[in-house]
Amino acid sequence: MAWFITASFVSLGIGLVMASFLHPGIGFDTTGLDGARPELATGSLTFREFITRVAPTSIIDAMARNEVLQIVVFSIFLGAALQALGPQAQKVTDLLEQGAFVMLKITGYVMVLAPVAVFAAIAKVVAIKGLGVLTD
Repeated sequence: MAWFITASFVSLGIGLVMASFLHPGIGFDTTGLDGARPELATGSLTFREFITRVAPTSIIDAMARNEVLQIVVFSIFLGAALQALGPQAQKVTDLLEQGAFVMLKITGYVMVLAPVAVFAAIAKVVAIKGLGVLTD
């Protein structure tokens, strides 16, 4: 946990320093984007609504709606239950561990193929718009 918190603070610090030096977005022309802004649903979140949203109705629903807090709460309960069951839940623990290895392997494939996909996307834009798009 200390490693995660330290790494988070270091990465946030690097991001803040780089943003203060590079000033991203300065000079961006928004004249053609007037009607393209999405409306954000902003409202007050009461404590009761927060507590209601913490408990997931199902893990599949939480993942489908990208409710990270519900996924974290489910993961904590699942981990605590597996730990409490000990050797009885060893097969479930092994299955989840193997699933994690599979997901890490898939993530590795994506990381290897991501530069190729970015190159293909840039090549398509250059093919359509010309080399001048790289200097703009």
